[in-house]
Amino acid sequence: MNLTDFQNSVVDRLQHFSQQEPEITFQWKDKRSTARGFLVINSLRGNAAGGGTRVHEHITLEEVTTLAKIMEIKFALSGPAIGGAKTGIRIDPDHPEKYAILERWYEAIRPLLTEYYGTGSDLNTDIHKINHLLRGLGIDNSQQGIIHAFCQGDHFRTQAAYHNMHLLNASVKVGQADIKLAEMVTGFGVAQTAIAYYHARNESIQNKRIYIQGAGNVGAAAAFYLHQAGAVIIAMTDRDAGVIRDKGLSEQEINQVVKSRRVLNVLTDNMTHQQFNQQLISANIDVLIPAAGSNIIDKNFIDQMQKSGLELIACGANHPFVESEYCYGLCSQYLDGKLAVVPDFLANMGMARTFYTMMSTPEDKISVDYIFEDIKAIMHNAIDKAFTMTGGRLLTASLYDLALTNIDLPDKTANFLKQSAKKSQDNHTPGIAIL
Repeated sequence: MNLTDFQNSVVDRLQHFSQQEPEITFQWKDKRSTARGFLVINSLRGNAAGGGTRVHEHITLEEVTTLAKIMEIKFALSGPAIGGAKTGIRIDPDHPEKYAILERWYEAIRPLLTEYYGTGSDLNTDIHKINHLLRGLGIDNSQQGIIHAFCQGDHFRTQAAYHNMHLLNASVKVGQADIKLAEMVTGFGVAQTAIAYYHARNESIQNKRIYIQGAGNVGAAAAFYLHQAGAVIIAMTDRDAGVIRDKGLSEQEINQVVKSRRVLNVLTDNMTHQQFNQQLISANIDVLIPAAGSNIIDKNFIDQMQKSGLELIACGANHPFVESEYCYGLCSQYLDGKLAVVPDFLANMGMARTFYTMMSTPEDKISVDYIFEDIKAIMHNAIDKAFTMTGGRLLTASLYDLALTNIDLPDKTANFLKQSAKKSQDNHTPGIAIL
C-alpha cells in the first residue's frame, strides 16, 4: 500500500469510529446557575471509561463526544484497555462559583464515579481540587470508578491502587523548588516523544532548537526535561508575552518558568506576541511544542517555520491546529505529509499512563522514578512501532492506525502494553531520575 492509500485508509477508519454512537450520554442543568454539564462515555470497553473534566463557556455536546472518542484512542496506547469518556461544563472558567458548580455536577454523576467512570483535570480544572471535592462526596479518588472495574474486587490490588495514587503529590526537584509529580508527568511525556523521534532516526535531541508555545504545566515541564536532555530552548511564549534567546534559555530561567508557569515578568527581554512572531521565523527552530490552546496553529505558519528548519511538532496541547475536525482533519493530514507530527493522543498521555501504572503496579515496586521510566518506555515503544510502519513518514496516521487496531483487537492492546511494561522494568534503575 502506498502512502496516499495508507493515509486515506486511516481517514476512513477514523470516520467510521467517529460516527459510531456513544454508549452513554448524560446531560445536566444546574439549578443555581446557567451552567450545563455533559458527560459522554464512548464505550465501556473493559467495563470502565475515563476522561477529564473541562470547563469553558462555549463547550458543546459535540465537542465532548469527540473528546471522549479521542480519549479511547489515547487509552489504546497508554492503557488501561478501557473506554474513552469526557466531562464538559459550560460556564465561564473564571466564574467565582466554578468549583461549587463542579461539586453539584459530581454529585449528579456520583453513581457513575463510584462504579465505572474515572475523571481528572482538563482545560480550566485542577486535579487536586477535583479530588478534594470528590472526597467531600464520599468518593475516595477521581479514579475510583476505573479502579473498581479494573481491579475486579481484588482487595490487595484495590488497596495498592489507592495507595499509589498518593504519589501524585510526590515532589520532583526543579532547582531548589519541589514541584508535584502530577504537574510534571505530562510535560515529561511530551519531551520523551521528541527524544524518541530522534532516537528512531538514529539522531539525538542534543542541540536541537526548541520553541515551547505555552508556559503552563505541560509546556514548562517539557522545557525542563528537553533542556536536561541537551536540547536548546530558543523560544517560549505564554498568553501575554514571548522571549527568544538565540543561545537558549539558561537552566535557571527554565526553572523559574516551571515554578511560576509564566514568561511575562519572569524572563527578561519580553516581547509582545507581534514582535515575537516577526522574529520567530528567522530563529531556525527544529522542534515546535504546542502547549497552549486549541485551534491556534494554521498550516501557513508551519509552512513558514519549515522553510527555516522545522522538522518535528510534538503536540502537548489538545487539537492545536486550525481545523473543524477533531480527529485528523485536513490541516493535520496536510502537515503529516510535510513533516513529523506526534499527535496529542500520544504526546500528552503522560497522566493517563501514570494513572494506569498506579493501578497496575504493586506498592513495593512503584516510585517516582518508576513512573517516569514507564512513561519513557511507552512513548519510545509507540514511536518505534509507528516509525517502522512507514519509515517515519505519516507519523500521525501510523499512530492512529496502531491505536485503532488496538481498539478493534483487544489482544493487540494487551500485547502492546505488556511490551511497554517490560521495557520499563528492564530499564528501571532505582534511585536514578530518568531524563
